[in-house]
Amino acid sequence: VDECPPGYGAIENECKECNPSCSSCHGTSEQCDKCKTGYLLHGTTCVDECPPGYYDNDTGKCLSCSTNCATCITTADTCTSCKDGLNLNDHKCSDKCEDGTTSVNGKCEKCYLTCSKCEGNTNNCISCNENYNMYNNECIYLCPKGTTSIKNICEPCSSSCTECSGSPETCTSCPNNQYLYMNKCHSKCQPGTIQQGSNCYKCDSSCKECQTSIDQCSICSDGYYSMGNHCYSQCS
Repeated sequence: VDECPPGYGAIENECKECNPSCSSCHGTSEQCDKCKTGYLLHGTTCVDECPPGYYDNDTGKCLSCSTNCATCITTADTCTSCKDGLNLNDHKCSDKCEDGTTSVNGKCEKCYLTCSKCEGNTNNCISCNENYNMYNNECIYLCPKGTTSIKNICEPCSSSCTECSGSPETCTSCPNNQYLYMNKCHSKCQPGTIQQGSNCYKCDSSCKECQTSIDQCSICSDGYYSMGNHCYSQCS
């Protein structure tokens, strides 16, 4: 047989009808050489679409994707998903994601905009961009009340403070019924200080003890003399 009409193939020296999806075949009716419109040639079989691991190269044939791709489009190296253990990033498959991205369901996804690095999901920060602070795996601009920024990490204040600054022990405010003096919280103001609101203030240097205000002395410092509620270094 020189040539068989479309839809037939030379089989055992006769033109026999091919599988309905084939436009030509050889050897058997199932071994397709070309496919009818709407089908793609995968090996010697005509299929509706290419199976995973193969792509339509726009010539009616299914060709194999590159080694790392589970699926691909257009070219063998344009991956749309990766084999187990690999991550998809910009249509390429690799064993790890670049800084600023993390693997989510086999794809390298960009970290949340305040994170410089993240892990597991895009909001789970492990380091922050400049001027941001780490708090509960989030990167925030200002640390919340009860914490302070130390090397761009929001560290909890000491249990004695309600707020602190610079270090956990440097209190800036105290719990109820506690009084702030020299960045520490006290149950009462010490001798030589006076309570005003929630703070203790040091008496004037002329006073050993004071009341009402820092220069209203109740006891004078050594070398000072009392006149009214004030202390003087010499009597006038």
